[in-house]
Amino acid sequence: MIEKKLLIISDNMYGGVSHHTNQIIKYVKKYKNFKIFLCQEKKDVDKINKINFKKNDVVILQYSPHGFQKKGVCFWILNLIKKLKKKIKIIIFFHDCYSYSFLPWKSAFWLYFLQKFIFLQLCKSFDIGITPSIDYFNLIKKFSNKKIIYFPTTSSFHESKKKINKQRILTIFGTLSLRKKIYEKLGLRLINWAQKNNYKIIDIGPTMEKNIIKKFSKHGVIFKGILNSKNVNKILEISSFGLLDYDIKKIDKSSVLAAYSASKVVPIIFNEEKNKILRKNFHYLTNLPDNKINIEKLSNNIYKWYKAHGQNEFHKKIILKFVIKNF
Repeated sequence: MIEKKLLIISDNMYGGVSHHTNQIIKYVKKYKNFKIFLCQEKKDVDKINKINFKKNDVVILQYSPHGFQKKGVCFWILNLIKKLKKKIKIIIFFHDCYSYSFLPWKSAFWLYFLQKFIFLQLCKSFDIGITPSIDYFNLIKKFSNKKIIYFPTTSSFHESKKKINKQRILTIFGTLSLRKKIYEKLGLRLINWAQKNNYKIIDIGPTMEKNIIKKFSKHGVIFKGILNSKNVNKILEISSFGLLDYDIKKIDKSSVLAAYSASKVVPIIFNEEKNKILRKNFHYLTNLPDNKINIEKLSNNIYKWYKAHGQNEFHKKIILKFVIKNF
């Protein structure tokens, strides 16, 4: 059996992209004829340049520009892709494209053109483009005539296989900035709701700021910090609700939403805007609920939406088709 090489270019930060990378590695390791290489920083490029790639080998770029370079201007990624393009096939997962701001004091105001230039060049370089965002899909389609696939983010955690006995637990999960926004937005209204409805609140993720821990832990919020997958699964499995503050128009690319959905946790997304991805009060809520909410119905609805692009589908339609087999 001919050995194939897979090079994954991905940042090494905590969060959705990192989980997604680990998920791909887990799938590909099942196939013994693959050798996997990982490039996470600019200093890794010299090591990559020494690898003898052949026609059947594959590169996966997990494109999230700010993960590679603080300001999102990662020319070293573009240069590496252009060099590899001459030798092997390129798959790019567009987790982000570029940033823009109307505010002159924001770096995105000044760096927009550079970020967009890199994005446009990458659009010309891939053989297969994949994105979890329908907005990004429509944007990429404007600049590339190559094959582009829309595939919402798949959970890197456990997927429920049976009916679950949910408990009165509300989970706050994700990156530090996303969780911080929730506490700042809700304040003690969250505590009052939990006490009134007899809910336990569990916080999972990078260590929260001391003032927030001090303020909310004395009211019963349990701060767990970063947990391994097994322990995250245990909590999500029994949680009824999960809080999330996210751009509703890009909610399909949220790894936190994917984790909630896969465990039949009803998402509470603090955004009243309409979207074409999920239905308010059918797949998710926009406010802390009262006891009249049919939790089981909502959890089944969000789980059904998720399963259409769950782990099995990702393995079959993406990994097996475009990485394991030749395309």
